[in-house]
Amino acid sequence: MQTSTIVIGTRSSELALWQAHYTRDILLENGFEVQLKIIKTKGDELLNLNFNKINNKGIFTDEIEQALLSKSIDLAVHLYEDLPITPTSGLLIAGCSERENPADWLIIRKTAVDRFSELRLKHKAVVGAVSARQIAQFAALRPDVILKNISGNITARLSRLNNDCDAVLLEATGLNHLNLSKILSNFEIVELKPHQLVPAPAQGVFAWQIREDDIEMEKIVRQHLNNFKTEIVTLAERHLLRKLDGDNKKPIGIYINNDFLSDYHLWASVADSQADFPFQIKITNPDPEKLLLHAVATLKNPAQQTIFISRDININKDEGYFARAAKAFRHTVYAQSLIDFLPLPYQLPDAPFDWLFFSNVQDVQYFFAQEPNISGKKIGVVGLGTLRALWRAGFEADFVGNEAPPEQIALSFTNCVNDDGTVLFPQAINSIETLPQLIATTIKVLPLPVYSIIKKTNLVLIPKHQIAILTTPLNAQVYCQNYDICAPNKVITIDETTAHALQEIGFTNAIVAAYPDEISLVNLCYL
Repeated sequence: MQTSTIVIGTRSSELALWQAHYTRDILLENGFEVQLKIIKTKGDELLNLNFNKINNKGIFTDEIEQALLSKSIDLAVHLYEDLPITPTSGLLIAGCSERENPADWLIIRKTAVDRFSELRLKHKAVVGAVSARQIAQFAALRPDVILKNISGNITARLSRLNNDCDAVLLEATGLNHLNLSKILSNFEIVELKPHQLVPAPAQGVFAWQIREDDIEMEKIVRQHLNNFKTEIVTLAERHLLRKLDGDNKKPIGIYINNDFLSDYHLWASVADSQADFPFQIKITNPDPEKLLLHAVATLKNPAQQTIFISRDININKDEGYFARAAKAFRHTVYAQSLIDFLPLPYQLPDAPFDWLFFSNVQDVQYFFAQEPNISGKKIGVVGLGTLRALWRAGFEADFVGNEAPPEQIALSFTNCVNDDGTVLFPQAINSIETLPQLIATTIKVLPLPVYSIIKKTNLVLIPKHQIAILTTPLNAQVYCQNYDICAPNKVITIDETTAHALQEIGFTNAIVAAYPDEISLVNLCYL
């Protein structure tokens, strides 16, 4: 048992002090005497400089590490991502915290919000960012915006929203622990998912550092502070960063999590500079070691692929994410929807209904094309694209299901509807969508065919390709009727419903995109 007072070294920033107080409180609860020692680092003196333009290795940690080595402190707590990838001789990372929200937040001033634009940010907005990682990835998401390096502490960065920035990118971890709710309430906040902007290795994690010969302190950290689950993934993230010869100046994002099935999911984004389009991948494997081997091989040797996608995309003219990524990495792409949509005349049912529910953009477009009177009805939608289509039709949604499995969306929606309520589902004739079937198990559903989906009659022969991307169930069915589904090296589906359509045909090896968007499709375009 430690009998002397444990001295914790910390910087004086608000976030650093929060980390130190958090550590102190846990140790006090377990019977230890604790003292905090404030240490000024080089980074604290250079907060207003652009860290991407200076040697920032150890800029927030060197002085604290020296205090450890000189034994003036016993324990240091850091933001894990601040620590250099090569450990300091004589020191040891003894443990790490449970991972907090690892996301980057896009914080937008109200006058720059445009709900019809990607990420709700207006066209050609000025966006402030701290790191090359943020700049490279956000430029790929929104090539129209003007990105600029900003510096200073969190409060200083937020103040740029009142001056020369329409939006700023900040890590959620720092914002969650500072008393900023009043300030943040004045802005729109968009949380970027890991596939949209891949976090830095170990983002959202605190690390506890000790002298490597301090066996007693190591036991205390392992027993009272360390989170084993987080330790596994953060060590893997930093190992991959080391294999890529990376550091916290390079535009590299690496994020790993594991699910309830014990599969590990890795997202990585790598660019040579912040001006380059990043190469992004998503890999899943139950074995962390195999996951890393696959990631290293893929990221170090990005290869040109031959890809078919069942969408009408002009790779040379289209400005969507898929087209821009394909051009950046010189993939050969054969893009062609295998289906056509035909409007059907319809009449609203005589039976009363309380809600309308739209599962996709086509449901919205073909329903409202006939200008129905739906006064007093509530509306539910799935997905941001469907929501935007609804806005363009001049209506608001009372329920939005987004980025969740169909079963979860169905449950959330049925909880919003009265037990005796009825839901009208505008849809394709003979639709095989999963969501109406799930909702129909608990409340009354009225299907309303408003368009038909037919096989194109003028299909162009698709040359041999390594990767096939199928974006709807009927596209999957038509593909299988015309081509050998087993011929490509990889088959990707945009959602579970499309994968299920392939399963009914007997093909079970499709890889389902993590999210139903072009970024997630691009993240799987490797072999």
